[in-house]
Amino acid sequence: MQAAVMDVRRRRSWLAEQEGGLYSMGEGAIASRTRASALSDRMADAPQAPAFTFVCLGVSGGPLETNCSGYIMKPGDQPWDKGATLVEGGSWLGALVRILEDPDNTAFADAPFPPGISAESRAEMLNAWVSQVLISHGHLDHTLGLILASASQRSQRSIYGFKDTLDSLLGVFNGRIWPRLASYNASDPLAFYHLRPMDVGIPLLLHPGISVVPYAISHGMSILEEGADAHSQFDMPVPDACSLGPIAHCVSTAFMLTNCRLDRDVLVRCNISLTQFLGDVEPDSIGGMHLNKMLWEKIAPRVAAKKMTTMFIECSFDSQLPDSLLFGHLTPLHLYAELRSLAMCVCQARNAAHPTRTHELDQSLADLTCVITHIKAMHLPCVLPSTVNVGMPENMPKEMGKPVDVCNNCSHALPIPLPEIIERELAELEAKERLGVKFIIAKQGLRIGSYTRSAHARMLNL
Repeated sequence: MQAAVMDVRRRRSWLAEQEGGLYSMGEGAIASRTRASALSDRMADAPQAPAFTFVCLGVSGGPLETNCSGYIMKPGDQPWDKGATLVEGGSWLGALVRILEDPDNTAFADAPFPPGISAESRAEMLNAWVSQVLISHGHLDHTLGLILASASQRSQRSIYGFKDTLDSLLGVFNGRIWPRLASYNASDPLAFYHLRPMDVGIPLLLHPGISVVPYAISHGMSILEEGADAHSQFDMPVPDACSLGPIAHCVSTAFMLTNCRLDRDVLVRCNISLTQFLGDVEPDSIGGMHLNKMLWEKIAPRVAAKKMTTMFIECSFDSQLPDSLLFGHLTPLHLYAELRSLAMCVCQARNAAHPTRTHELDQSLADLTCVITHIKAMHLPCVLPSTVNVGMPENMPKEMGKPVDVCNNCSHALPIPLPEIIERELAELEAKERLGVKFIIAKQGLRIGSYTRSAHARMLNL
């Protein structure tokens, strides 16, 4: 027991050290007047609390089921047991136990766990503290862990998403693929997951002080089974259908999270902090729906006013992959095209005269940090043939069946981790575009939302 208590103290001391010494957890420590003065100065300069604290449970889009999209989030000024939220559910309890078993990971060092309990017991406690779930779309790399965890659910939990997303999820809880443990009807005795549809652009209060506004974004097109209804709640035109079956747009979600908490020093002032979390998304240049541009126009005033400083956004592949094989995802090149579009909107919000001019876009996103998510775990052989025949049917549109050169100057075919390749490409694009964006590559077990001044810390300011 004493060893467990000391372990908790060491973890908390580590947190204090990584947070720039904003507080000390050591017992009997006597700070000198010089140190106290420096501490006071730093506290005066620092905000009281981050808007949100995220822990990355899973950050990839497959093919490894152990590291799919999943994030647990709480208000930065609240403890874990007061309204934690799961954002995406591709990896959940299994990934959580894996993180908690790592003795070097301190992502949950401030969670009020009893000393000496196992990683499984701590995971059970965190599971009980999660009061609601946000799901961007119904693909398995965003829902698998949530589905499996329903078997251990003993109280009702709210699952929020667009109606299309929840309908897809309900199709899994059909009694054949998985027991019927989800329902739109809260009074259903087996509705451990209460499905609660969200409306585009309508704020939803998750709990006091925290709201979310969902916006529709496009995640490419899907070929449905014969006889399936290709219509959705979103009236989006689709290209000419091929004979493989009905074609429909896959709608994903961008969640705008807002922490409206009271500034305790000035009671009449409300400190509003916003974070944008995007599910899987394709570029407007491919989707043609311009949903991203509509989103950028919505958030640009907040970015310009420095009220939104963090955006979680996917970048699944490197820029060598042709557009025909992106299947509704982004590459660094496409991501920068979208960031440039956002920068133009931000410049317009700042009343710039000609936001298309390069010099006016310089450093226009200097206050924005992009957390890069959903990088595919590319497990490819080191030696590949010069082309890959993707095996598309003859009646598939031609642009979707082009062979892919994977050897000639193709970085993702080399035994280099894809996150490193994408990080390098983003750095090169930023050096060219000079938008001022900072990038963080999401990693499993990473905590985002603490006051860190060390470049090597695992806690990052949000």
